[in-house]
Amino acid sequence: MKNMLQKIHTEIWPWYNPGSRLFFVNIIASALISLVFLIIYHRHSLMHIFNSKNLTKYWLNSSAILDYKIYLINGIIKVMLFAPVLGLSFYFSKYTIKFLFLIQPNLEPYSGGFISFLFATIFVYVWDDFLRFIHHYLMHTNAFLWQLHKTHHSAEVLTPFTLYRIHPLESLMAMVRNSLSFGVSGGILMFLFSGKVDFVT
Repeated sequence: MKNMLQKIHTEIWPWYNPGSRLFFVNIIASALISLVFLIIYHRHSLMHIFNSKNLTKYWLNSSAILDYKIYLINGIIKVMLFAPVLGLSFYFSKYTIKFLFLIQPNLEPYSGGFISFLFATIFVYVWDDFLRFIHHYLMHTNAFLWQLHKTHHSAEVLTPFTLYRIHPLESLMAMVRNSLSFGVSGGILMFLFSGKVDFVT
C-alpha cells in the first residue's frame, strides 16, 4: 500500500522531475516569459497581473478546477490500472531485436563514436515525434477517437494543467505509444551498438 501511495504521489506531483512539463524550472521559466509578454506586449502593470481578483478568476475558474480534478483522477488511474503497460517497452524492444537478428543475423555491432550516437539521438527523436504525430492525427480524424480527444479541447481557460485534460483511455493509448517508441528505438540501438548502448541508455 505504501509503495502504491508513493507511485501515486510521484505521478501527480512531478515538480522535481526534469522529464515532466510540470517540472518547477519549466513552470518558473514559463511564468517569467508570460510576465515579460504581458508587461511589454499588453502593457499590463505588475499590480494588474498579480491582482488577487485576476489570479482567482484565472486559477480558480471552473475550467481550471476541472483540469485539476482530471489531472488527479488520471494520475490515480495510471498507477492503479495502467501501470502494467509500462512493461510493454521491454517486450517491444525484445521482439525488435529478435526481428533484426532474423533479417541480419551476422551483423557486427557498430563501435559507436560521436557521429553514431548523434545519429542515434536524432533517430530516437524523429521516431518518437512521428508516433506522436500519427497518434494525434488519428485522434482528430477518427470519429471514435475524436470522442475521446475532444475532452482535451474543451477547456475555457488554459493553465499548465490543461495539457493533462485528457480522457483516461487516451492516456492509456499515449502510454502504449510511448512504450512502442522507447521499445522499438531501444531495440534497434541495442542491436546496432551491442555492448555500447544498453536498455537504460
